[in-house]
Amino acid sequence: MRYYVLEIYRDVEPFLHGAYTTEARRDKRARELRQKDQEERNGLFWLNVTMGGDATVGFYSHAELDDNP
Repeated sequence: MRYYVLEIYRDVEPFLHGAYTTEARRDKRARELRQKDQEERNGLFWLNVTMGGDATVGFYSHAELDDNP
């Protein structure tokens, strides 16, 4: 499995961060991106891709991006 953060800049332009080796590393990066975006204008989503190429996308809740998980 490969793990990514999908960032939608101003909810318009997509940027893909990763691949990360673990969900924990991916989620840490998502928290860092949220800290940089104090106005919370960018959408952040998790993306899991299997070695076979199947992708699953989901959203982060505010609790998941809190500085103190």
